[in-house]
Amino acid sequence: MSALSDGDRLPYEIGILVALSRRALWTAAAHDLEANDFSMLVWVLLAYLVRNGPSTQRKIATATGQHPAGVSRLLVELEEQKLVRKGRDREDRRRARVELTAAGRRCFEAGRPHVIGAMRSALAPLTLEEKKQLRALLSKLCPGMVIEPVRGARR
Repeated sequence: MSALSDGDRLPYEIGILVALSRRALWTAAAHDLEANDFSMLVWVLLAYLVRNGPSTQRKIATATGQHPAGVSRLLVELEEQKLVRKGRDREDRRRARVELTAAGRRCFEAGRPHVIGAMRSALAPLTLEEKKQLRALLSKLCPGMVIEPVRGARR
């Protein structure tokens, strides 16, 4: 690390810590979900649709950080399981529009306690005030990413 100047070290270290923190949170939630017969990738996709409503496959892939081909394959499986419904986008018939079904909403709701519990455990070393500060700082790094509470969610 001695090759980095003092001005470069701080952004580098922050980047590494953010990446490691994301991995710790994701891994904790994935383990809890998988132990209860859920898939983290499925839950993240369903959560996106719960928060944002019907969307295109491309938007879902971009928002969830997944490759479009992988999202396409996953959507085929979710459609077979009747968790999502695909159709043509009204604005551009070439695009596929994906929407959540009632069964998909129930699947999301069933997985949420596992995700919240895992996140709560992973964030346990922080005080409530530190969690609020972290949320505020991360929100500054992600301008325009409004995180609205999911209807029916407890705070």
